[in-house]
Amino acid sequence: MKKIDKSLLFMLLVFGIYGAVGVLSSESVTAILGRIVVMTLFALSFNLQYGYSGMVSLGHSLFFGMGGYVLVLIMSHYGIALIPALLMTLLICFVLTVFVGIICLKNSMEAFTFLSYGIALAALTAVGKWVWAGSTVGVTYQALPEFLTGYRTIYAIIWTVCLLCCVAIYLIVQSPFGMLMQGVRENEERLTFLGIHTNRLRLVIFTVSCMFAAIAGILYAFRNAGAYTASLDTSLSFQAVIMCVLGGSTYFAGPIIGAFIIPFIYNYISTVFPYYEGLMGLMILLTVYLLQKGLVSLVATLKERYRREEGAK
Repeated sequence: MKKIDKSLLFMLLVFGIYGAVGVLSSESVTAILGRIVVMTLFALSFNLQYGYSGMVSLGHSLFFGMGGYVLVLIMSHYGIALIPALLMTLLICFVLTVFVGIICLKNSMEAFTFLSYGIALAALTAVGKWVWAGSTVGVTYQALPEFLTGYRTIYAIIWTVCLLCCVAIYLIVQSPFGMLMQGVRENEERLTFLGIHTNRLRLVIFTVSCMFAAIAGILYAFRNAGAYTASLDTSLSFQAVIMCVLGGSTYFAGPIIGAFIIPFIYNYISTVFPYYEGLMGLMILLTVYLLQKGLVSLVATLKERYRREEGAK
């Protein structure tokens, strides 16, 4: 019988803890957990580009915000039912993701980074000025039916969908396609020699990654009972980078750890410690300086040291 991979086991354990705590906690704690769970999916989706494929997108927040905005605007302005609206939202997000990907991937990876950031920033500014989309205020609208609007019910929906999506990301990473993703990061010339069109491969990676981010954005709109410009803020893209770097972008478990630490600092530590941003900066500094591969690498280092000590006995 094949053993369960440790990364998958760790993710299931973490989600099990999130599920148990969410069921037993108050509304305020469940709200924080809901954000952490959504950010876990958001970070893992970003790491498909960043950690596995070497693609540094600073516009990942665009697709996160787009998922929530498209759903809320379709339902609030046109009165479309939830299921058809979800399907339409995913289709619209897919088309826009492919379009943006084609533009951003036309040139070098450096151009990709800045183009993705520029498009995300332009979208944030446009939505902030667009009255139909709620301007800077956003649109308050609970897309879920009334019988599903209890805070525990909403959390259960978020938890379930995020778990399924995170398992799907794990399967993608472990598949032959996951090997191609790492190949385009490590040796693009070799893939080209083998007849693989690397630019098209990157477009597929970008599309898959951003679609998972859009799903996370939809769930975030459920949690917040609406779509707001904060979900489009480009600072979310930088948070995605920080979550991956802090936990370890070369490990599947890395973004999961980072997605707990960063939202916890923003949502809880910020209420009791006014210098929380300085604390986060110090954590990043120490991680990058002492643990270049993130916090997960510390566990691997300690295990290797223990094995050497046991072997020397």
